[in-house]
Amino acid sequence: MFDPGKGKTPRGYLWLYIAAQGAERAIVLYDCQTGRSGQYARDVLEGWRVTLVVDGDAGYQALFSKRPGG
Repeated sequence: MFDPGKGKTPRGYLWLYIAAQGAERAIVLYDCQTGRSGQYARDVLEGWRVTLVVDGDAGYQALFSKRPGG
């Protein structure tokens, strides 16, 4: 991530979404964000009906909650 004028280089995170093998379409989506919060993935996946596979990072827990934000 580049943010001129701040005097430092902030961290950026690249989220990657890939359609599973055997899916009807081959889809790869790269999403650059400023954080690791599961809310980023929730926003991208809103409205999709998918099977989701993630690692054990605590930021993903927001994806499995029925209540927004937690």
